[in-house]
Amino acid sequence: TSQQLTPTYETATLRGRVVGPDGVAVPARIQLLASDGRAYAPEGAFHRVSPANEIHYFHTGGEFEVTIPAGEVRVEALRGFEWIPADVTVEAVPGEITTVELRLVRLADPAEAGWVSGDTHVHDRHEGRWGITQQEFFDWLRADDLHVANDLIHMDGTKIMGRWTDLTGDVWEGSNEDYILRYTQEFRGSFGHVALLGVTEFIMPLIGGASNTPYPADGLKLMYLDSIRALGGIGGFLHPYTSNQGPPGSIESAAQSDIPIHALLGRGDFYDVVSIASDELMSAEMYYHMLNVGVRLPATGGTDNFSDVWRDPSGGTARTYARLEGPLTWRRWIDAVRAGRTVATNGPLLFATVDGLGPGSELSPRSEVAVGIDLKSIAPANIVEIVVDGAVVREIPVGGGGLQLKTAITVSVAGARWIAIRARGPAARYSGDNYVFAHTTPVYFAGAPANDASRASADFLIRVIDEIWRRVDARDAWMEQEDRAAYRAHLDEALSRLEMR
Repeated sequence: TSQQLTPTYETATLRGRVVGPDGVAVPARIQLLASDGRAYAPEGAFHRVSPANEIHYFHTGGEFEVTIPAGEVRVEALRGFEWIPADVTVEAVPGEITTVELRLVRLADPAEAGWVSGDTHVHDRHEGRWGITQQEFFDWLRADDLHVANDLIHMDGTKIMGRWTDLTGDVWEGSNEDYILRYTQEFRGSFGHVALLGVTEFIMPLIGGASNTPYPADGLKLMYLDSIRALGGIGGFLHPYTSNQGPPGSIESAAQSDIPIHALLGRGDFYDVVSIASDELMSAEMYYHMLNVGVRLPATGGTDNFSDVWRDPSGGTARTYARLEGPLTWRRWIDAVRAGRTVATNGPLLFATVDGLGPGSELSPRSEVAVGIDLKSIAPANIVEIVVDGAVVREIPVGGGGLQLKTAITVSVAGARWIAIRARGPAARYSGDNYVFAHTTPVYFAGAPANDASRASADFLIRVIDEIWRRVDARDAWMEQEDRAAYRAHLDEALSRLEMR
């Protein structure tokens, strides 16, 4: 039962309405700061905070009412990355109802060119105390204008996180033609986690390399990644590299994950270069080493948020924009990811072409290319960088407060194997990550020979794999000696492929 609180200060009622360009109410995320410097939420709403910027928020279906201290109140409405946030300050009169209308205007409409936002990695239930329903969760995702959400049911230690029965092998029944939620699976291993998008039933076990469980042994994720491909789905690498596992760029840091082993063995269909649970620049650095030795992995964004936890950002804080061929369906969206027609972002809408072709495309080797860049962002990105074979070869400042850039430049690519574009900026009010970042999937130069960058990356990855083996063997958590021999054989195969590159 609800409890009536008696405030010790003068209060007012704020009645808000969020509308689109046509004046019709739309769902949104609300950030509200009252005259006492504190945030408030309506009765019955889930009051949350984004740790990266300490901004409090709640979701609304379009209309809300909240009791606040009288005086000046700032109200902001956000709806994903494609809408300019509405920001209104009003005077809330004591004892009265103050109304506010928050009108959202489009920043861009990527869907006109086939680009549809999605998230490879969200969670509804973890260990929070908010009893979130599927409908509530879906409504919050709609409020953040996230069109495709992949909720990963998983095991943390010995506890299932999520509802076992939500995995149906199809999209959630409340999905519609514009917004899709599908429950699927995450496998958690000792050297990294993978998403299995498209499972029809759980691939068991849900964990590996976890001490004090029935599954303590280290093992690779080949069976999981092979199984999801056999089912017609895609498997990918989540929150790849964090900044607390050794000095950046070191073997110690790089050996925190076994992703390169899988990638060299031809497994894995996407790579979450953007995630709140990892460091984008460190993930990008390792991404470049793999690309340099001939691995092809689409760049994606997966938030890894816990939606029933009050201190966590919304689903869609990290996003994958995938360019679809045809109307939106979950299948078309993952097919676009598989094909590499993707951009990963935590704010900037960064779309680029190389000699007229988009991310994931292939060109014949050439001496130079024309790069077209179109950036719009609600979170300032102060620089756009052109990356060729892992090196930043051009830096383009973003004027206008870091919110918009449209340009075309010529870039030398003689002897290169790939080219990609990224955007960066500092921490921002309208981004729930530690800093602003976006990255395209590369355009590849087919048949390009080995070069200095590929040879240096191969040498680096050999040392990384050797260090992973040293750690795994020292743990000696094998259930059977045959498991140790099989693990070592896979590493040897990955190393042999590096030597051939």
